[in-house]
Amino acid sequence: MKKLILLLAAGLLSTASYSQKFEAGDCNLEMNFAPLGGAPISINGIRARHFNSSTMAIRLGANLSLANQKNADGTTADGSINLFTNTSTFNFTLRPGIEKHFAGTERLSPYVGAELDFAIQSHKVETEYEGATNEVETNTVSGTNGYLRFGVNAVCGFDYYFAKKLYLGTEIGFGFGMTNFSDIETENTISGFTAPDPQEQGSTMNFGPNFNGALRLGFCF
Repeated sequence: MKKLILLLAAGLLSTASYSQKFEAGDCNLEMNFAPLGGAPISINGIRARHFNSSTMAIRLGANLSLANQKNADGTTADGSINLFTNTSTFNFTLRPGIEKHFAGTERLSPYVGAELDFAIQSHKVETEYEGATNEVETNTVSGTNGYLRFGVNAVCGFDYYFAKKLYLGTEIGFGFGMTNFSDIETENTISGFTAPDPQEQGSTMNFGPNFNGALRLGFCF
């Protein structure tokens, strides 16, 4: 991490005369940069930007992830033996938007804009265990951390070009968001099992400011 910070500092010193100008057709790609965090560079989705003119750009943030974790061993509360627990999570996020850039300094590009926010996440936990009759049964609980989210944000921020086609940026926003949490459903392969009614988790609504604590590290091409 120290080497990366030194490299960024060297870029600042070596490009004092550099001036960043946009043209129609220019594109950006960026990732999160947290110099004081445990993982300085991380990819929490990818955001791309395409300039239609020297001041107007369309943007698209997207994330597609699938996590699967399988644990073995352990004993359940009723004394049955856990053979494994398999947890899987799927997430898809899409954030299209638009930006208007203003004249700043030679390397500073301030902007305002707006974006839509859509996200869906599914979550499932499968537990395989040996029951009282020594038969292997499977219990499946889905929806615990699942949700459907949609919203809209007004944003403002700036990009600072510390080297040719390389920049650091930050952004704040103010928006509305609605999250509908998935119902929790339980299934079991045991003979005679009757599934309980789905457990509703409800929904939440948020209206107010939002902020991404990580800097955005991006490059132009």
